[in-house]
Order: sequence, then structure tokens, then C-alpha cells
Amino acid sequence: MKPLKESLAEWTDTDCAMYYLTLALGLVESPTPWDGKKWLFWSNNPVGNLLYEQLRQLAEIGVLQYDDEEERFRWNPEFELPA
Repeated sequence: MKPLKESLAEWTDTDCAMYYLTLALGLVESPTPWDGKKWLFWSNNPVGNLLYEQLRQLAEIGVLQYDDEEERFRWNPEFELPA
């Protein structure tokens, strides 16, 4: 499993970014893509909604970048933790 920084190095559609976040959090451990849980990212449910909000919050503080027009995320290559 790659770190979220590597998984989101390029612009990534929101559902895929949510999937990579579940991997990073250890919610899904299967090497099979989507692990049979694609509904989690494509429907209105508490876990999916929380994953989306986490990505948006990471974008708000500058860890990620968000493209409103294409609804996709990527790691902000200029992000550094404050000293």
C-alpha cells in the first residue's frame, strides 16, 4: 500500500481519492481494487460522506489541491508541515 501522498500525486477523481483514503486509514486492506465496496463512494452514506469531507478539509488546509470543475484531488507538491 502506498502512502496517500504517492497515491494522489496526480489529479485523481473524487471516488478514487476516497478509495485511497480508505486504504491509508486501514478501512480496506484488500489488494482487489474497490474491494467490492464501490457503493461506499457512490452513494449518500455516513462513511462515504465523512471520507469526502476529510478530503475537502485536507484541501482547505493546503495538504491537497481540489479542482472544482473536474471534481478531483491531488497532493499539493508545495505542502509542508508548519515548523
